Parts: sequence; structure tokens; C-alpha cells
Amino acid sequence: MAASSISGSAMAAFKSAGIAPHSGDLKLTNFRQCSLTSGRVRSVQLRHSLNSNRGSRSFFSSSGIEFLPSLELFGARIGICIDPSIYLYDFLYIMQTLPLLNKQVSKQLKVCVAAPVVVVTGASRGIGKAIALTLGKSRLQGQGYLTAHWASQRCCLVLGPVLVNYARSSKEAEEVCKEIETCGGQALLFGGDVSKEADVELMIKTAVDAWGTVDILINNAGITRDGLLMRMKTSQWQDVIDLNLTGVFLCTQQAAAKIMMKKKKGRIINIASVVGLVGNVGQANYSAAKAGVIGLTKTVAKEYASRNINVNAVAPGFIASDMTAKLGGDIEKKILETIPLGRYGQPEEIAGLVEFLALNPASSYITGQVLTIDGGMVM
Repeated sequence: MAASSISGSAMAAFKSAGIAPHSGDLKLTNFRQCSLTSGRVRSVQLRHSLNSNRGSRSFFSSSGIEFLPSLELFGARIGICIDPSIYLYDFLYIMQTLPLLNKQVSKQLKVCVAAPVVVVTGASRGIGKAIALTLGKSRLQGQGYLTAHWASQRCCLVLGPVLVNYARSSKEAEEVCKEIETCGGQALLFGGDVSKEADVELMIKTAVDAWGTVDILINNAGITRDGLLMRMKTSQWQDVIDLNLTGVFLCTQQAAAKIMMKKKKGRIINIASVVGLVGNVGQANYSAAKAGVIGLTKTVAKEYASRNINVNAVAPGFIASDMTAKLGGDIEKKILETIPLGRYGQPEEIAGLVEFLALNPASSYITGQVLTIDGGMVM
């Protein structure tokens, strides 16, 4: 149950402040309990200092991604917003002491932790589909400890909500959403062209209206209009630049500048290509667009690093797709000869790397990088 969907007679919000690394100090301020019907608010100041040697501190959040835990009481529900800099141990201590505020409900507690909100563009097929499914099925880091610790309190973990964007393949996108929901996740379908500013604004607004924020943006949407430069029409060039490069700019601007920067947290992963690094015959437009994405990635990473927003690019090589399946034997043989590992990559392999960059705490110190995943083509 995501906090954004909470309904009931009460809602509480915690905001943490003054947590110094390794100091063991946790200060909670501005506890607010408000009636959703009357709108009346009562404020209480809470402060507590945790001894740093009281136990192991593992990250509750994915270092910069905000999670929205919520409490469900019989007859009423309470939502809690906890800053992601709080460690898991601190979170558990808060949950242990919270019932003291209301002894009558201390035995009726249910903890639900919601995962970060994800937007994936071009998510109906191929790499985008694999990324949406992987992130939609991913559970929070540290779930085993949290579940075991709170088994007696009926703890549950909510799979991450994913907005699945598509431009034309509506049926395929619907299937992606259904698969996410079948696994217990939350998915939202959005049809729109990310090369158009109005569509991008509406897409981000749709995610925010549904779930309250955007934590992770995956810029994957793209097209090809191949042809030798001497024969390439201006429309072929412009179509690819508009979607593959301008679309990344528009989505990043909407998510980073208007949402992530204010929260001072977020992760953006742009799907580039190895041709953006080395070029490719017959793909002047595509190579230029992907090279632009790489340059944009590095610039945005520098501009928003102070806001705790990580921005990276993934550059796939030849990935198995409907297009590669139609290649003739001779062409395929020549392609595979250029790949040291001797095979195509799989969409799920790209999705695994994206999942690491998006959700894993170990990736929190990575920004402005281009990670090639190409079987050794570019080295």
C-alpha cells in the first residue's frame, strides 16, 4: 500500500533532520497528525538519540531514493514519510517506539513499505519492456531483514510502481502492465510521444498525481531511420534526433528540474548505445543522437550532483530483438565476429544493469558514467 493511496481517519508525517554519518544521532522533528476529514493539525516535537553501537546499520533506502512507509490500523490508516538518509536500524527503532504514542493500537500495527516510483519511456518492447518488468518486480534492498524482524507485526513490502510509457504499441504495453500487476506490483499505462513537450509534461504529471513523486527516470524511448548519409533525408535525421535526443532532454528537464531537485534525491538512467561512442555506417542520425545523449548525461550529472541526483548512461551493443532475428545467416555471422563473447546480449542483461544503477545502494557513488554492455565490442 503506497502512502500516496492512503485513506482513513489519520495521517502522520515524519521528517528527519540532523543525521550525521556514523554519529548515531537521529533527530525527528515536525511530527504532524491531522484529520483527513476536519483538516485540523496537531504538532508534536520528537527527539531521540541513538547510540551508534546499538546494532548494525544497513541502509533502509537505496541511498538517495525516498521510500514511503505506511502504517495500517484496524479502522484507520496512518502514512509515514521517512527521509531516505535514515538507516534501517533507525527505522525499526522508530517503529518500535511509535506505538507508545497510542498504546491502544500498539497490537494492531501493520507495516507496509512502498518502493520508489519509476518512469520508463519506450517500455512496450525490447529493452524498455525488460527494464519495466525488472524494476516492477524488484523488492527493496534489505527486505529479508525487515520481513523477518517484523513478521510478528504483519510486515509487507510493496513492489515499486512503474509508469509504462509507449507511443504506438498499446497492446504490448498493456501486457507489460498486466505482468507487473500479476507479480504484485503497481503499473500505470501512458501513451505519449516524448519528443513532444506537452506529452512529457502530462506523463510526469500523471505519475505525480498517482503516486506523489518520481524517484527514478529511465530514458529508453528511441527509433532508427537508417541510411547512408548521402541518401539520408532531412526528415530521417530530424525524426531520430527529436525522439532519441530531444526526448531525453525533455523528460530529464521535467523530472530533474521540477521534482528531483526539490527533493534533493533521484536517479536518472539514459539508454545510449555503443554507436554513440564509435559510430556506425548507415546510422549518422542514430550515432549523433546517442553521442548527444552521452554528452547530456555527463552535463546533467555535473549540474545536479549537488542535489543528490545520480545520472548515468548505459550503452548496449547488439541486443537480441525482432530485428536481429530477421537477419540473414551471413550478416549475423559477420556481426558476431565483431563481438568477443560471440553472441548477442539479452534485454534482461541490460535491465539487470539498470536495476543496479536505479535501486542498489552500492551504485550511489556512481554518476556521470557511461557503462558499455556489449560483449566486449568496444574495449
